[in-house]
Amino acid sequence: EMYRLIGRLHDEGTTIVMISHDIVGAVPYATHILHIGAEVFFGTREAYQSSKWGQYFLQPPMKAKER
Repeated sequence: EMYRLIGRLHDEGTTIVMISHDIVGAVPYATHILHIGAEVFFGTREAYQSSKWGQYFLQPPMKAKER
């Protein structure tokens, strides 16, 4: 519900700045990503998804058998 509300506000022209640890949930709604970790990434959603950090954090969780 929160992401729908944020999407509607964005569509109406409101700039949204959101801080979240829910990377998988937030990325589909983002236009730009600022990721602060061992290195800093700032760029478009598409660039983040292609980056090494996006690849790492957006991959499906490993199953117990795969560990």
